[in-house]
Amino acid sequence: MLLLVYQPLANYTPGLTAFGDFPYFYTLAQQADQGKLIYRDYWYEQPPIIGLLLQGAYLATESHGGDFSTYTVLLVIVLTAFDAGNLLLLRRIGTRLYGPAVGIGLAWVYMLLAIPLIDSFWTFDCIVAFFTLLAVNWLLAGRQISSALANSLGALTKLVPLLLLGAVWRFRPAREALRYTAISGTITVAGLGAILLIGGPYGVPSLTAQFTKASAETVWALMDGNYKTGNFSANHFDPAEAARLQGNPPAIPAWLRTGVFAAIGLFIFLRTRRRDARGVVAFVAITFALFCLWSANWSPQWLVWIIPLALLNFPDFNGLLLCVTVSLVSLVEYPLLFAHTTGEIPHSSVPLFALLVSARTVLLAGFALSLYRKLRIPIVESEG
Repeated sequence: MLLLVYQPLANYTPGLTAFGDFPYFYTLAQQADQGKLIYRDYWYEQPPIIGLLLQGAYLATESHGGDFSTYTVLLVIVLTAFDAGNLLLLRRIGTRLYGPAVGIGLAWVYMLLAIPLIDSFWTFDCIVAFFTLLAVNWLLAGRQISSALANSLGALTKLVPLLLLGAVWRFRPAREALRYTAISGTITVAGLGAILLIGGPYGVPSLTAQFTKASAETVWALMDGNYKTGNFSANHFDPAEAARLQGNPPAIPAWLRTGVFAAIGLFIFLRTRRRDARGVVAFVAITFALFCLWSANWSPQWLVWIIPLALLNFPDFNGLLLCVTVSLVSLVEYPLLFAHTTGEIPHSSVPLFALLVSARTVLLAGFALSLYRKLRIPIVESEG
């Protein structure tokens, strides 16, 4: 898998960063040389923690020349620290669910998988995974306020960790769930509100860019005829460019797709019978799986969220097989299939592209179905 990603070619940034977002991050952060800062002087499509990290890393290396290699090394050190946290949290949660032998075994498996290492040289999703796992760990330990704080920090990295609120409402009393939601929601809104205060005309585009993005690398994208990777306009200095669709419009309205998956989610919510700690982790996992199936976009780095949850729910050969298979399918799709394109699949490769996207979708759907079966087992955690 590392050989699929490592591309020492003249027309790419060499090494593991070749197909990741680091060159994009670096190009934006370089605007600081002209006194332009993220959110204030141009729009950026992610919440503030990542924006501040990317800008801060460049400012920290600026005195040493601010070259790409120095910038990358600093970012990778930070991201590797978060990924080490993921490994420790995986061991801790695995130990809580199955005992110390399984906990350390899961940590070894995670350490030897390729995707977490690749993600540390591509983008920041290991931070999203860290705060999600931290919130789950504290939720299982009964530390509701700490879990809510971790959840909000995850949401200020990428909004996806807010999916954890579904498990909170399903497995905790309404009063606790309301307090948890209030804490997490208040901090998240405050952090996003800061972008509006700082950004001026770039504030709203920074918060809404993700919601106007064209579909990419999903079955929904195949229906739309978007045989490409997801991207945004290269012009980050024009607020209107944040909403400019970089592809074909959706063939199936977003409201219809959302309504169908909301109904599926409600069905699972009402039909869940398992009430122990393993049920909590399974519910979190199925929520993330359904999100990936619902989303009009896909990125291979999202596997950094899925892999720990897959291992925690299936700490056996089945879990390992899922992680390896879905990783291989995703990396053959991107970057291998996209390696010598301009970001769009040529017509001759569309059938293979469609096959890979469909295979990954089937794997995620099978994962969700297996989790649903686990959630139907009527087990209540012992209070002793």
